[in-house]
Amino acid sequence: MARHTRQAINSRDDLVKQLKRLAQKQHEDYTIGYVAMHGSPGRVYAGRKSIELVGLEAELPQGALAKKVLHFGSCSVLTDEVQQGELLRALGAKVITGFTEDVDWFESLAFELILFEALAWYARPSDAEKYIAKNHGQLAGRLGFVMIR
Repeated sequence: MARHTRQAINSRDDLVKQLKRLAQKQHEDYTIGYVAMHGSPGRVYAGRKSIELVGLEAELPQGALAKKVLHFGSCSVLTDEVQQGELLRALGAKVITGFTEDVDWFESLAFELILFEALAWYARPSDAEKYIAKNHGQLAGRLGFVMIR
């Protein structure tokens, strides 16, 4: 059974607080941060409030997320390839995953279960990515799934 915790994000401050919390030593066994919010290119939404992702790093301790995978279960957050690299550098995560397309909630949830299992099973994210491509590549492609390392 996978250990997990669920936290509500109602504001930019909540998101920063939870990313800081994920980085704490007491949460080192939690290797995946799952941000499930509405999204658009480079941002997520807490209700109607837009949260730009690049820029959050100013409020996070340097290297805080270096051992974490951050998955954005949000529509179209990772559409821009330049912005993908900026986001990875800015947040300092080991890996960032998410979607470049607007996704159906049930279909993306099914895919995310497969993704999280692969990330938990394989020691290296690149091996999880190979597994996804080999066994679920058509679904990953339709959703616009990307893994940024």
